[in-house]
Parts: sequence; C-alpha cells; structure tokens
Amino acid sequence: MPLEFIQANIQHGKAQSAFLCKRIIECQIKIALIQEPWVYHGKVRGLGRAGGTVYYCPSAEEPRACILVKGAKGVFPMPGLCTRDLAVIKLAIGKGNTKREVAICSAYFPRNTESPPRELSDLIRYCEGIGLPLLVGCDSNSHHTMWGDKEVKPRGRMLLEFLTLSGMQIANRGSVPTYFTPERQSVIDLTLCSTELLSQVVSWRVSLEVSLSDHRHIFFGLDESTQLIENGYRNPRATQWDLYLEDLKGRLIGIPSRYESEADVEVVLNRLNSAIVESFEANCPLKQRTSSEQNTLVEFPCRIPQEEAKRTKNPNHWEDYKSAQREYKKVIRDSIRDTWRASCEDIIQLPSAARLSKVLTKGPGAKLGAVSLPDGGFTSSAGETLQHLLSSMARWGRSPKLPHFVWGRRGGAIGAPFYLGPTGQSLKGPHSNLGPRPGGELLT
Repeated sequence: MPLEFIQANIQHGKAQSAFLCKRIIECQIKIALIQEPWVYHGKVRGLGRAGGTVYYCPSAEEPRACILVKGAKGVFPMPGLCTRDLAVIKLAIGKGNTKREVAICSAYFPRNTESPPRELSDLIRYCEGIGLPLLVGCDSNSHHTMWGDKEVKPRGRMLLEFLTLSGMQIANRGSVPTYFTPERQSVIDLTLCSTELLSQVVSWRVSLEVSLSDHRHIFFGLDESTQLIENGYRNPRATQWDLYLEDLKGRLIGIPSRYESEADVEVVLNRLNSAIVESFEANCPLKQRTSSEQNTLVEFPCRIPQEEAKRTKNPNHWEDYKSAQREYKKVIRDSIRDTWRASCEDIIQLPSAARLSKVLTKGPGAKLGAVSLPDGGFTSSAGETLQHLLSSMARWGRSPKLPHFVWGRRGGAIGAPFYLGPTGQSLKGPHSNLGPRPGGELLT
C-alpha cells in the first residue's frame, strides 16, 4: 500500500487544527504536510490529538510550516535545513534491499518574497547534489495556468521558470481549486517532486469536504514499491491498449492548450511525456528475466517432472524423481545451516548485542535524532550521530579508549546508563551520565 499523505493550510486556527486531526485519524494518514499551523508561545499546538511527532524549525519564533509523522518508520529530522517557512525530514521508504531515502518538505511561500523562497532553492540544490529525491507540499501563493489556475501572475511566471530550470515536477492533477472563498477560487497549493518520484505520487486529489479553512485538504499517496527491477522488461504485445487509452485521457486532463512562452511549451512537453510513459507502465506488466542459475535456486531440480513419472509409471523415472528430491532437501539443509552460521559469526559479543538491542527497542526515550556539531552544523544520519557521541565521550574520559556503558541504578533511576572510568568506578560530576553535552544538543 502507498504511504498516505495529507497537505493542509490551516491558517493558524485552533478549530482547523482539531478538524485536521480528525481527518488524519479517520483516513489513517501517515504524514501531514502543514502550512500556517496554530502557534502558541512559539510552539506548534493543537496537533497532539492526532498522535505522532511534529517536526519544525526549533529556533523559529512563529513557524509557518511543519510536518506531522504518525506511524511512519525510518524518519530522521534535518534541523539544519529547517527555517520559519520550511520544515524538512528524511524518510526511508521501501522494504529490504529496495529501501532508499527521500527528503520530505512542507513549505510556505510568503507573498512579500520571491517565488520560490531562497531557502527552498537551496534545499533543492542540496538534495540534487547528494542524489536525494525530494517531495514538497507548499502553499505557493502563485498563480499560473500550468497548474490549473485561471490566471497568470508574475509570481507564477517566476515559479514556473524556476521549476523548469531545476527539473522539479508538478504532481497536481486537474484544476479543482485548492483555495476557495466566495470572492476567489484558485489553485495555489502545489505538490512538487523530483522527476524520479513523479510516477510514485499516486491518487493525488483535492478534497471537496469542509476543512474549516479557506484552503482545501489535498490527499495523495507515495508508492513505496521500487520502480526498477533488475533484468526487468515489458512486452508491448501484452499491453492492455483499451485501458491504456482511458488512463492516458485521464492524465491529460488539466494540461493547457495555450502557451505564452517557451517555458510553458517545455513544461507541457514534460507532462505529456510523463503521462504517456506512466500510462504505458501502468497497463503493461513488468516481467523479470531469470537465468539458468536463478532457476536452480527457486525451482525444484527434477529432470523428470513428478507428473511425467506418475503418467509413465516407469521405475527409472521414479528413481530420478526421488534422487532429485533428496538432492533438493540437502541443498535446503545446507542453506539453512550456512545462514545460521553466518548470523552467529556476526555477533562477536552477545552481551553487547543484547544491551544494544535493549537500548534501541526501549521506546520513545531511545529515539536518536540529529545532534548539533561544534561548528554549528548538524549530523545528517543516525550513524554520524552515534560516531559524534562516542568520540565526544572518549574525550571526556581519562582513557583514550572508547567508554564502556553499563545499565544499573544510579540517582534513583533504574536502567539509566552511566560511564565507567579506567579504574572501573563511575565518574562523578555533571558530565558523567550519557546524554547531551556542551556543543552537542540532542534534537528529537
């Protein structure tokens, strides 16, 4: 199933926040991209009823963008890229060997600044530089017919030119107004994404139900399944052409037929090409080639099928079948034994592995986020965070060796980790416990 998203501008309203929480629970939303949340005393409020974790810029006095994550796994905050109008997280999607990371962003474009803001331009260049796909839900406050609006304004032209040059794609479908008042109906709420994510943004739609805000709620899904299969191919003869034509007609709805500049023509060509490719891939099944070596691993290695032995009742055929069956069972036993041996060899010290497992599965207190570095930056991954914490602890101890942590009772807390010095005695003082250190604030 795709990862369900909702995109909403709640205009700093308390009632709008409560209604959004109700929609999140009813529709089983995993991630909410929110603009203009309700803020009280410098903190985003009113989203606790939905559960989950809210991410936004911790240093902003009145943040205008945040992300609510409920139930999604593999989330890592990116506070170094967050601003008042930008909230960014890194999310791991997919399963097993197909898992990969995607940057998720909620953005608000102020009317008195350029479109898009400089912070978003920097984020797009950063993600492009490290090869990280990006998904952005934003209130653009920009008008252009290319995304279904009825008029073209200078901010819209500026944004369209930037999207054309940066390679970001518009995932909006149709021309249903996302901003709706008695005086004006327009399409200013956009969902943008990298080219490689465009085919994975599915079921994009504008909800016509009441949102208690002038902005309507937007729903879409992010398909976590991989789009590339090794040795995969499509046979055009197997395409369901009737369904292909119907699908293509639906994807072409909303593409304008009049253009004002070369940039408009370029965007239309990109959308037309994407619509053709997506329609073909959706109606032509993807098959996978298998070599003879792969077949021996997944198929029963019998020269004479069991049905043939039953039909002929030839003793030689039965003997071949039984011999192949015994060989197949032996291969399975050897595979299980080798896998178990390799797994055991990976665990060098069982007590250390058990303690690590206990720490990581303890609950909310064991979550690991980004850590601020002495140079003012932030760690970008869990591994970098652990490495920084360990190196910092090694500098605080008297021994150049890495510190040794044990679990026990100290200061009335059961299960609290503390540091043992070179002599085996616990160190005293304000920095003896495991936790944030000066110049290393832990952000979760």
